[in-house]
Amino acid sequence: MRMLFIQPEFENVGIEYISAALKTAGHQVDLLFIPRHLQNNSFKIGVEDIDKENKMIAEAIKCANPDVIGFSPFTSYFRWSVEKSTYIKKTKPGIFILYGGVHATFIPEGTIAEPAIDALLVGESDNSIVYFANNFHDRDKLLCTPNLWIKHNGHVIKNPLGPLIQNLDDLPYPDKDLFYDYMPKNERKGAFNLMASRGCPYKCTYCCNDVYSNLYTGENILRFQSPEYVIEQLKYFKNRYNYNRIAFLDDVLAVKMERLEKLLPAVKKEINLPFDAYMYPNNLIATEGVVKILKQNGCSVIRLGIQSSNESYRKETLRRPGHNNEMIKRIADLCHKYRLDFTFDHMYGLPHETADDLIEAVKLYSYCQPSVVNFYTLMYLPNTRILDEAVKSGILGQDDVDRINRGEDPNALDSNISRFVPKNGTINYSIFAFLFILISIFPRNLMIKVSNLNFWTKIRVNVPKIFLIFLKVFSKYISGEGRIYGGVILRTLKYMLLNKFGIVENSSYKTK
Repeated sequence: MRMLFIQPEFENVGIEYISAALKTAGHQVDLLFIPRHLQNNSFKIGVEDIDKENKMIAEAIKCANPDVIGFSPFTSYFRWSVEKSTYIKKTKPGIFILYGGVHATFIPEGTIAEPAIDALLVGESDNSIVYFANNFHDRDKLLCTPNLWIKHNGHVIKNPLGPLIQNLDDLPYPDKDLFYDYMPKNERKGAFNLMASRGCPYKCTYCCNDVYSNLYTGENILRFQSPEYVIEQLKYFKNRYNYNRIAFLDDVLAVKMERLEKLLPAVKKEINLPFDAYMYPNNLIATEGVVKILKQNGCSVIRLGIQSSNESYRKETLRRPGHNNEMIKRIADLCHKYRLDFTFDHMYGLPHETADDLIEAVKLYSYCQPSVVNFYTLMYLPNTRILDEAVKSGILGQDDVDRINRGEDPNALDSNISRFVPKNGTINYSIFAFLFILISIFPRNLMIKVSNLNFWTKIRVNVPKIFLIFLKVFSKYISGEGRIYGGVILRTLKYMLLNKFGIVENSSYKTK
C-alpha cells in the first residue's frame, strides 16, 4: 500500500510512529508537509492562500500516486483538514481518505459523518494501521480492522479497539526522516523531540488524556520506554542529525524516582546535551532529590502546568489533585536553589474564572518567579469534562458544542497573538497578560508589591496587542527561551521576503 500523509505547520510525532510501523511492514509512506509560515497557531498574517496549498496537494498526489491519504489533525486543524479532503475528493474521487489522531478519537461520530472521509482509526493505531495496510486490497479483511470505523454500503462499521501496546521497546524508532527531509540542515540541529512514554497518570478535565483514559478503561494507560531503549534512539538520531538539545515530549517526565535515577545519568553520560521536560507539580518534583538529579544531569528547564492559582478550583473543576500553592512555592524555591530554570503554564477563560482569581495568580507567580509564565486561552475539546461543566453552568449552549465538535470553535481557529486580548467583557485579560509578562522581567520583590496594588481589576482599557507581543518576545529572550520565538520569526520573515521576490523555498513535494 502507498500512503501519503498531509500535515500542516508542525512535526507530528504520532505520524512518525505510524510511518515507521508501515515502512517496517513493507509499505510506502510519503509526506506533504505544509509549514503555513503566515497562517499558523502563533500568528496569522494576510490572507490564507488556499489555491497555492491545493496546487501543492495536487502535485504531491501526482508524484506519490497514493492508495490512501492520511490526516491526523488536532481539533484546531480539523476544519482545514476536512477542506483539503473535500478538495481531494473533487479532483481525485477514487483516493481513499483515512483520519486518525486526537480529534478523530475524541469525536468519531462527527468525524466519520464528513462526506470526504472514508474511514478513521480510533485511539493508538501502531498495530491496526499495519493490519489496515496489509489488507487494504482485501475488502472483507479490511472491514475487520481493529480500531477502524469505515463506511460500507451506506452505513458505518465500527470495529472494537485493539489492546494498547504495553512494551514500547517493541516499537520501531519514529520515522524522523519523514519531517526532517523538509528541514534545512541547520534547523535539524535544534531541539530533538522524543516521547519516551505514553499516557499520563492524571485526568485533567480539559485534556485529551481524560478522553483516552475513558476509552481504554481497565488497561494500563501509562507506559514507558526502557532507559536503554531511550539511549539507543538518542544515540542513533544524534549521529544522524547532530542535534544540540533534547526536548522530552512526555506528558509528565517525573513519575517514578527509580526511572529518573536510571534514565537521566545515562542521558548525561551517553549524550551529554541539555534537555527540557514537562512536569506536574506533585510530591515527587517537590522533593530536593528530584530537582537535584534533574539539574546535575543536564536539565535546562522544566515546564510546569499550573493553569489556575485557585486551589479548590484546580482540585474540583480541573481535577488536578496532589498539589497546593505551598507545594508550588516549594518547587520554585528548590529550582531557584539549584539554578534550574522553570516555566509556568496558565490557562485563561476557565469556567467561573474571576478577576480576583487572576490577581491571586499574579501574587503566587510573583513569589515563585518562574523564567516565563506562558498563558493560553482554554480551547474546549470534544467530550472532555470541562466542556460538560461549561454546558451545565450555562456558559456554552448546544450550538457551541456542535461548533466545537466540528472544529469551528473561534478560540481554536484564532492565533495565539489574537488570544492575548480574549473577547470577554467581564475580565480585562490584557492587563493580566501584561502582569504575567512583567513577572519574567522585574525582580520578585518589585512584582510582589505591584501585585498588591488594588486597581488592576478596575482597568477597562486594553493594553495594545503590539506592546504585549514586544514584551512577550523580550521576556522570552532574557529568560533564555528566545530560541522558541526566534526560529519562528526568522523563518516567517525569510518566507515573506522570498515570496516577495517570487522565490518559494521548501514548498514543493519531495519524494522519499
